[in-house]
Amino acid sequence: MRLMARLSIGSISILALTAAGPEARYYQTVPHFSADAPSDVKAETRRCKSDALSEILEQAALGNEFIGYSNFSGVERDPRAAWGQGKRVGATLIISCAQYTNTENAGAIGSTTLSPVGALSVFMPMSVRRYEQNTLFFRKAPRQGIGAFMGDLTSDERKALGTNRGLKVIAVVKGSPAFLADVLPGDVIMSIDGAPIYDGASMTSAIDASKGKPANMMINRSGNNFEKLIPISSNGVW
Repeated sequence: MRLMARLSIGSISILALTAAGPEARYYQTVPHFSADAPSDVKAETRRCKSDALSEILEQAALGNEFIGYSNFSGVERDPRAAWGQGKRVGATLIISCAQYTNTENAGAIGSTTLSPVGALSVFMPMSVRRYEQNTLFFRKAPRQGIGAFMGDLTSDERKALGTNRGLKVIAVVKGSPAFLADVLPGDVIMSIDGAPIYDGASMTSAIDASKGKPANMMINRSGNNFEKLIPISSNGVW
């Protein structure tokens, strides 16, 4: 009987560990460089030090690409609960951001005691603190290109520049060619070796054409255009 009880408890524990939690059910991927692949490395996990956007930008500067997230509401969860989903998508870092929203009445628990004068019932109200939660998944980005994370310009930014050309630098990886050339977040790369830049595909094509030599980049910073030479290795890896 004791053996059966132990087996039952063990089965419950296994089910609890393997059941898909909200980190898996609400997972959304985002565009990134490397393909999803299961990871044999247990991801490092921690809670947010600031807000989610600041964490994403900080990790980008450290060379960690943002590959996906899970957004859900409920009781605050331990970041380690996301290990399973992290393994499925090949994450090496998981950061859990939780913002308190409200406290809900979850009913009451009680007990009844028999006494010489009758039954005595005691009930205690229960409350649950709820949080808006973002679980962020990262992994090391390939050391390719110039070492900068790029983003599209908004319509207002295009109007201010007076052109549809350009990609905005979102973050620069420390130690990369872009970092060493003093490219800064907020810079707009307009062209590479005379080839206009409109999107990620045109930038990748221009960098590939410049492999093995310094690439002449036209950059706009705060409305002023200037040129920078950024070396690109023959295999595109730095």
